[in-house]
Amino acid sequence: MLEEVSLKLLVNTDTNKVVFAEAGKDFVDVLCSFLTLPLGTIVRLLQNDNTNMKPVKIGCLDSLYQSVENLNVDCLNTRTCKKMLLYSRNSSEEYCNTLKLNIDDTTDPTRDFFMCSNLADCKYSLLSSFRNQRCECGSLLGRPVLVKSDQVYNGFVKDGPVFIVTDDLSVFPNSVDTVFDLLKTLGIPCTHSLKEMFVNITYMQVLDLLKYSLLSKSSLTNLFLRKEPVLEETSFSTYDVPNNCRNRIKLKLFLREKDNEILFAQGEEDFADFVFSFLTFPLGGVVRMLGGNSSLGSIDSLYKTILDLDGYKYLVSSEVKNRLVDPCIAPQFKLSKQILQIYEPPASSYYCYRQRSFRESIIHD
Repeated sequence: MLEEVSLKLLVNTDTNKVVFAEAGKDFVDVLCSFLTLPLGTIVRLLQNDNTNMKPVKIGCLDSLYQSVENLNVDCLNTRTCKKMLLYSRNSSEEYCNTLKLNIDDTTDPTRDFFMCSNLADCKYSLLSSFRNQRCECGSLLGRPVLVKSDQVYNGFVKDGPVFIVTDDLSVFPNSVDTVFDLLKTLGIPCTHSLKEMFVNITYMQVLDLLKYSLLSKSSLTNLFLRKEPVLEETSFSTYDVPNNCRNRIKLKLFLREKDNEILFAQGEEDFADFVFSFLTFPLGGVVRMLGGNSSLGSIDSLYKTILDLDGYKYLVSSEVKNRLVDPCIAPQFKLSKQILQIYEPPASSYYCYRQRSFRESIIHD
């Protein structure tokens, strides 16, 4: 049986638009998960053509992803690097794995981690989420181990509160004041033109919602009333990104003389590393770096309202808010020359336990 999430919509029949949805934990968890997705994962999900909406392209990310797919593995540091870029890990995958509708196709709650194959002689005790990375001792990280945690995960928001989600995916706690203020802001003086709709959202509809959320400020209307988004000319808000980084990357630019347009750039491996690293950035981290002004459909309003949400009252833990509005890249994705202020998680400590078989116990004891 397919998993579904229920929603109650309030629709303005005069304009045939969704005013807002009344939603519980399951749906708001889905919206929160959008902010944790690496850009490479988003590119891959947007190409899904089994949904009601055709595949979507966002800027140059598709060509960047395609170039990594077509790149000969001999051009990369290790064969594993290609998989790390195309299937970047989500730093909040433990939270996403517990969602009723999880669209992150790279997460796997039973996934193995890998230690050095030369465990008996290795003194580094490194751990990788990708097989056959190179250990500091020179051996491959190819020995599978299962990482267990005592922490219990249950999505992002608490179970119990009801939320108002507007057409542009702004998320607010449900209250009479919120509803009245919203109707007043939208210029709806009376409720005669409003009707309720009860809908169930499926996995495929969540994929469509992700597509709409990156293109439109009327994401719910587009999804549930089957109205194609009106694509306006993209405009970007100016924002001065603070730069306290001392890293510099040298480039040689080739320009066309008649219009001074850049034809291509020539750089060394540090520039290629920098550009490829974009695929590992979580969406929420990109919006943060741009000061909440990504100009991507409904994403900015989603981000800003999650930022304003009372984390102690509505989120499952105090840590979760930072995971949504200031997410890190996944472990092992740090660049030595990263110019942008994308954060990496602090190093985690693990303890390795070896369970001997009954035969081993007899031999050694």
